Amino acid sequence: MDNEKTSAATTIKKEIFEEPFSQKDNSEAINDEVKTNQEYGVEINGPTSLSLSSNGTYEIMVKSMATPQNTLDDVILNIYIPEGYEYDEVAQNNYIKESNYDSEQKRLTIKLMNMAQAAVNFSFTVTHVDDSAKYPNIEKIFSVQGNSTPLGSTPSDETVTKIVGEIDYKVNKTYSVPPASSNRNVTYAFNIVPEVDSLNQFVTKSQTITDKLPIGVEIVSTNDSSGSWEVFGDSSTGIEAIWTRNADYGPNSSLLSNQPSITVNYPKEKFPDYTKPPINTAELSLTDKNDQDYDGKPGNSQSLGFLPTTGSTLGIEKKASDGSGSSPWYSGTWSRKFGISGSYGSNTLNKIRELTITDSAYEHDNQEFWNHVNLYLLNVNFNSVLQVEDVPYVVEYQTSENDTWHVGASGTTAKNTQFMFTTMGSIHWQNAAHKIYLPKDILVAGLRVKVGDKNEEAKISPTSQIDIDTFLIPIYKDFKTKIGDGEKEYQNTGVISGVDEDGNDIEAATSVFAKKIKDSVPITTTVKAPNSFKPGDSIQYTAYINNLSPTDSYKEGRMKVVLPTGMFLDTTKTIDRVSAYLPEPYLDIVVPEIGEGVNVTTDFIGGQNEAEPLKQVVCFNFNTALPLTRGAGIASDRWAEGFGYNIPVTVTNSAYNANKNGAKVESWAYIEDPLYNQVPNANFRTYITDDIHDFDVKRDEIAYSSANSQVQSSGGLLLTKLSKADSDLDYQIDSQLEVGENGSWNLLMENTLAGTVTDLKLFDKLPQTEFETKLEGPITSSNPDAEIEYSRNASDYDTGDWTTNWKEATAFRVSLNKLEIDDSINIIVPTKLPSNAKVNQKIKNSFSTSLNFNNKHLSFVSNEASMVVKEPSGKILLEKIDKDTQDALQGAVFELQNKEGEIIQSNLITNESGELIVSGLAPGEYQFIEQKAPVGYELDQTPLYFTIEKGQTTVSKISAINKRIKGSILLQKVDEDTNQPLSGAVFELQDENHKVILKNMITDQTGRFAINDLSSGIYYIVETSAPKGYQLNNEPIKFEVNDKTESEQIITITNKVKDHVLRVIKKDKQDDTVLSGAVFNLYDSQGIPVQKNLKTDKNGVFILENLKEGQYQLKEITSPKGYQIATKPIDFTMREDNRTGSINVYNSRLVGEDTISKKSINSTYLPVTGERKTFWLIFFGATIILIAVIVMSAKNRKKNSM
Repeated sequence: MDNEKTSAATTIKKEIFEEPFSQKDNSEAINDEVKTNQEYGVEINGPTSLSLSSNGTYEIMVKSMATPQNTLDDVILNIYIPEGYEYDEVAQNNYIKESNYDSEQKRLTIKLMNMAQAAVNFSFTVTHVDDSAKYPNIEKIFSVQGNSTPLGSTPSDETVTKIVGEIDYKVNKTYSVPPASSNRNVTYAFNIVPEVDSLNQFVTKSQTITDKLPIGVEIVSTNDSSGSWEVFGDSSTGIEAIWTRNADYGPNSSLLSNQPSITVNYPKEKFPDYTKPPINTAELSLTDKNDQDYDGKPGNSQSLGFLPTTGSTLGIEKKASDGSGSSPWYSGTWSRKFGISGSYGSNTLNKIRELTITDSAYEHDNQEFWNHVNLYLLNVNFNSVLQVEDVPYVVEYQTSENDTWHVGASGTTAKNTQFMFTTMGSIHWQNAAHKIYLPKDILVAGLRVKVGDKNEEAKISPTSQIDIDTFLIPIYKDFKTKIGDGEKEYQNTGVISGVDEDGNDIEAATSVFAKKIKDSVPITTTVKAPNSFKPGDSIQYTAYINNLSPTDSYKEGRMKVVLPTGMFLDTTKTIDRVSAYLPEPYLDIVVPEIGEGVNVTTDFIGGQNEAEPLKQVVCFNFNTALPLTRGAGIASDRWAEGFGYNIPVTVTNSAYNANKNGAKVESWAYIEDPLYNQVPNANFRTYITDDIHDFDVKRDEIAYSSANSQVQSSGGLLLTKLSKADSDLDYQIDSQLEVGENGSWNLLMENTLAGTVTDLKLFDKLPQTEFETKLEGPITSSNPDAEIEYSRNASDYDTGDWTTNWKEATAFRVSLNKLEIDDSINIIVPTKLPSNAKVNQKIKNSFSTSLNFNNKHLSFVSNEASMVVKEPSGKILLEKIDKDTQDALQGAVFELQNKEGEIIQSNLITNESGELIVSGLAPGEYQFIEQKAPVGYELDQTPLYFTIEKGQTTVSKISAINKRIKGSILLQKVDEDTNQPLSGAVFELQDENHKVILKNMITDQTGRFAINDLSSGIYYIVETSAPKGYQLNNEPIKFEVNDKTESEQIITITNKVKDHVLRVIKKDKQDDTVLSGAVFNLYDSQGIPVQKNLKTDKNGVFILENLKEGQYQLKEITSPKGYQIATKPIDFTMREDNRTGSINVYNSRLVGEDTISKKSINSTYLPVTGERKTFWLIFFGATIILIAVIVMSAKNRKKNSM
């Protein structure tokens, strides 16, 4: 904002340099050529004035008679920078070999390359420092001195810049009285503050406050603070008190921490009870660093009315201490405050033992108030009486969790104290004597300050006072319920209590404070910029959007970054996030990427007149909600900046002249969340300002930030090339045009050399790389003296054939006899994208110039500008409707043609709403041709004409009407369960005697077919083939056609999905023998039983029927006798294309059974009866073996007995 105070800078030019020699036409001139070519002159130019807070750009020009054959060599320049400014940067160019800055000498030394041309210029920037030493209209001299020339001269120059600003301060005067008093002892405190924008306020070296008190007033005491009081007169004549401070005081100074004050007494005999003291006015005078005097704005104050008092009393006053008065607080606003002053007053000299101030959510119905504030800082101050007494104190607090009192700190009243409260994990909050970190989702809900001890000696004297100041953030929504209460006034009661010298309780006093809290959307934004840059640079701005709400995240966030004139978004680079995640303590919050949570577009503002030059706007549209970075009860960073993005920007040559006083980038932020349409952004003016661009249609003030940079010049002729579509507002580096759309190039030349240039020649050839481009009309020039010619075959200024006929031209040249210093010429080149251009193709080029300056030939080239072929924006909607009923008709097929009848798109089908939409159409004439009518309707191939206009963004609409076919039926085939249309069903039509009339009538993709031109009679529709996967429904459907029936009858036939069948076969794993008696359960994919106790029959088979499509699992629960159970489940899937099937399930034999089986398998094959013989043989064999065992056992027993 500082540049708004800067007066327009004009260049001081000092003609100190004459041509170092005159033309010689004899041999002496030839012999002296090398020597004279080393002569040169130097100039320094800069702003005539700078505001106090502004940085500056200064230009150096070196002029000589150098040529490529006789160069100017070894030039060294010393540039001297005055006090109050510091060297920042020199704009590097091809002429500077090296640079060095000596900060002690404040000298910038530049060594130039050997010069081959007559003029060289460059610029450097300085930053303002040590502003406290400056005063209004002080002149700062910037000078340059070169090294000596062969002829003994020392080129030098200087320029003077005047520093402008304000000395505009005012005195604030406030009063305070002890709460428990008669209001006769009043303390007046004074502070000095800037009256206007503090950025451009000069520092003063002395300040004087004069306070004239009325007759009868007595001075009780004074507080000198950082100055001193002198008192003149007495109560009988009136007192004049003068406070003088001989020290620097400026816009960043403050007397708030220790303000000078006077305590006075209004005696009862002069000022009766129930009257008020006269309004008292204080005057201010100041002296600047140049010993010039200034009058400040006075301040006045009137204390409370006088009251009668008797006995010992306690008093308390609670009020807003942030200057808001009766105005509401707004949710999320930083540094809202309420103060509590409590005192003990007495007409006796009695001391008391204890004095306590309490403000609790759990008392006096204070809960609602504390649920709507987030207290983060607490100041506890003791007046001079308590400080002298040095009484012990303890400060306690409660939280929203429960009413338990927690000790914050204890000490003595000799020293004031301060507390900081924040959530665990928070960073960068205030430094305080005591830091208290609260658990997540817990806030402060009460405070208590206790001075003295009721069980100890009485030490608290009359007029003792405790002052409590709270810093908080209002919360519109109840912290616990998260519900907003509208514009409700919340009351809070503070209590002061005490214990007298005998240990008895003193009657407590209360004070009620009330405040409305309104909703606000406290969005903020910050933008950062480099200190300086020069034309041709690619730089980076960084912009942030942040949400300071204590409770709400917001949808539809908007951030708009307004670039300085002549600067454009660099579309060859990407906009990057500053970081993928917000920094600590928000490490789990993702910063949305471009295209994923936030979209970026560009726009323009201004351009209607010179006072409002054209500026490009980079627009961020957030789909991701803006998260809380200062939420109540969550860990936070006091200086959190929110979502941040690095914006690449190209600096064109035109940016130099357009921003000589500084290039200011702006960032604006707001929300379009419909839930908060009526809610303002009521943050501090530090964060918001008037929406001068009307970005937000709902609010007059939105978040704002700006940053300034200095634009340096590399010297020479500044050339800028831009482009645009005719439908665009104005020119930019990269424009987008549709195929066939008209556009133009803009060529700008600005003379920033130190004098007039002559014989200026410009050449430009239209780009022909991706596709051929030609002129679409004659070129226009802002300078009527410019000569313009055209060519179809030129490759540079001096080749090709040139005429004044622009038609079919692919190149042009411009000639101009002269261009004065600081003059410019603007050229408009109309063109058109050809019909063969393809989307995303890009053409780009630059232009070149040559000229003479100081009898030397110089050449320059512009930046590159481009035109990109964009997707056409034309869109057409065709709606198909019934002529009689206006019902939407699905299934009509169209073809889109251009006006020549060439097919653009085909097979365009109307949807269930009877609509089809075609997008991406270039400007031109088109027609729809119906290729197939909806079922049961007549085909209508009448062309439907429409036109897409240039730059059209709205959707065109066209209607197509169809007639029903008379004496017809429309058959619809649908799924019995889902009612979805079924294609592929085959039908035949039968007459009354069931004789087939028509065959192979198949339903289309909409599940329909129609039969037209039926004679009167009775008919039957019979399904002969069902849709794939469905059961055949061959029940004849009867209908009749006569003169009483509808012209079109609709018949709907349903089909059931075919059930699946699976054959399960149980076999022996070794020989495939089928096995009966196996028992299974069947489960679906969710593990739910479908069928149970499925048992294989004598053929080893069971059948699974009525299965739907899906995944299944068989589990064996009982194995065949003699076989191991199969523990592994069998998974299988029933599919649409496989409705029947079989699976084999195998079992292994148990070990014993396996041995017997093997013998059986290895034996010779026998008939069935033979199987019984085998059994008896085995039986007899086993019996013989058993007898043998018994005999052998008997023998062994006999032997052992012997």
